[in-house]
Parts: sequence; C-alpha cells; structure tokens
Amino acid sequence: MASACDRACTSVPQMPQQDGCTQKVQRVNASTLKMAFQCRGDQDTPPTSGEGTVNFQGSTAYTGQFRVHTAIDGKAEQIDMAQSGKWLSDQCGAILPVPAGR
Repeated sequence: MASACDRACTSVPQMPQQDGCTQKVQRVNASTLKMAFQCRGDQDTPPTSGEGTVNFQGSTAYTGQFRVHTAIDGKAEQIDMAQSGKWLSDQCGAILPVPAGR
C-alpha cells in the first residue's frame, strides 16, 4: 500500500484550490517540495500569501517550514510555522483514512 509520502515523492501534489487563490508547487529535489500561494482577499478576508518547503524523510516522516503574510485589523502580520509528522501505524482502529483529494 502506498503511503501519502510515497505518492508525494513520485508526483508534485497540489494544495486544495480556493476561489481567488493561485498556487505553485515545485519539486526542488527527490525529497523536497517548495510551495507558494497568493489569495487576493475580499470584503471579509484580507489578501494573504505564503511560501514554504516540505522535506520528506523517506516514506514515513516529513518536516516543513512555512511563512504566511496577511493583515489583521489592517495591520500587516507575518506568521512563521514549523511542522513535522511521522507514520504511526497502518492499524488505526475505527479511524478511517482521509479520502484522497481532500
């Protein structure tokens, strides 16, 4: 069974598309993806943009760094995020996998 990391390492995945947003995902090397997005905003949501990288450690773990630029109450804000994940088990009891494309 192919894991999500296996699929990500053999193709360039796209982030979920949202109205008013553009995205770019590119492979840097065999284990790194670089991502960027830009959303124009509307009357309820400020313009927002961001960029980051995801580094896969084989098919069982990843780390990532992202930076998001937006405005809150008219004031420019920058949000820096670091994330990591690892495969725990293929036996998750009653918890079902998230459907592909979600």
